[in-house]
Amino acid sequence: MISLSIADFEEFDVEKENGVVEWALNRYEDINAYDYPVFCESRVGYAVVKYYETYHKFPHRYIPERASTGYEIENICPDCFRDSMYDSHSNSYYCPMCELK
Repeated sequence: MISLSIADFEEFDVEKENGVVEWALNRYEDINAYDYPVFCESRVGYAVVKYYETYHKFPHRYIPERASTGYEIENICPDCFRDSMYDSHSNSYYCPMCELK
């Protein structure tokens, strides 16, 4: 299994984007993104995802095609941003890397 670290998901740099990103993302301030990363919108080449009060650029493969704003991305471990595994017995996701700690 390929492990991804939180550094693999680029965080928005408002200065680099000339303030356009900050203005465009203000409409997502009321989204609760404290349990899981939450999908905000799709853009060319990446999806905008909020986790806590920061925004990240995620590859589209982590977001279902029909996801709408506010969709919780449960297949990503919120503690380390690695791929999570689905446990059909408990009907939940878990991160094998975090479970080893």
